[in-house]
Amino acid sequence: MGIPIRFREKLSRSNLTSALAQIGAEIDHQPLRSSALARIMRETFRGSDAGGAWDWRKAYDLMQAAAVQALLRGDNSEDDYSAAKLLASRLLTETRRSEQQIRLQQFSTPLLFAALAVRAAAIRKGETVLEPSAGTGALAAFAARAGATLLLNEIDPFCAFRLRRYKAG
Repeated sequence: MGIPIRFREKLSRSNLTSALAQIGAEIDHQPLRSSALARIMRETFRGSDAGGAWDWRKAYDLMQAAAVQALLRGDNSEDDYSAAKLLASRLLTETRRSEQQIRLQQFSTPLLFAALAVRAAAIRKGETVLEPSAGTGALAAFAARAGATLLLNEIDPFCAFRLRRYKAG
């Protein structure tokens, strides 16, 4: 199962990088507004959600990915829980769910839960962490901040595409 053609054509590496940077710039200093996220998505996918160019599940995934990148950009001097709490306060509440997401039980791990899970697991530098359903990469980001080597798996084509792209960038 590959990336749907409409996403492959409309989401080049440069478009993804641009979308993540724009969302990241929004959440670096203020709460993200749904109108700002919708504008970024329209520009990235060259169309509207109503026209089928993108959906809110993709928008939320990119929002979460931008938050993960913000965590990875950090200098690790800030407590992971505090960093997660601050970032989470700037993200939109994910109120729209797709039928596929509900059917496959695909739900992003909240940043605060990811921080606490990695803390509870006592992951240390040099350890290897397997994330069997990486999704937006929140658990992996906190494991990386702890110094772990990551092995990520993701079955959802869009999430896998996005994880490869931002990991490479």
